[in-house]
Amino acid sequence: MRHTLELGYKSRLVYLCGRNSTIFDPKKKNGEGHSLEQLHKRLGLEYSQALKKGILPGFDQWFDDSYAITEKGMRFFDKLDEGSTKLLFPNTNESPTFDRNNPVNLLDAKNVFDDAMTLFTTMADVIAEDESRHG
Repeated sequence: MRHTLELGYKSRLVYLCGRNSTIFDPKKKNGEGHSLEQLHKRLGLEYSQALKKGILPGFDQWFDDSYAITEKGMRFFDKLDEGSTKLLFPNTNESPTFDRNNPVNLLDAKNVFDDAMTLFTTMADVIAEDESRHG
C-alpha cells in the first residue's frame, strides 16, 4: 500500500511537471526519491503552479480536501514504514521489522489507503480529460 502511494505521487508528478515545464527526477541527489513527505509537498506545489498557469481546471476546494486526506494516509504509511528498511536490506540481526507490541489493524490500513488514493484516482480523471483536450 505504501509503495502504491509512492507510485501515485510519482506518476502525477511526472504529468504535472511535464505540463509545468519543471523537472521531476526522484533519483536526483537530495530529490524527492522515496520520501512520501517530500513527494506530497512537491505534488501540492506543482498542482498550485498548474492552476496559476491555467493548465488545469480549478478544482481548488476538491484538491485541498483530497490533498489533506491523502496527507493523513501518507503520514500513516510513513510512520508504519519508518522502521521497515529491514524489508529492503538484509536484516542481519533478524530483529522484527514491526513492533510486536503495536499491531497493525489491516482494515484500518486498507481504509486509510482507500481514502488516500482518492486524490490520485480523481487526478487521473482530470489528467485524462486534459489530455483529450490537448492531445
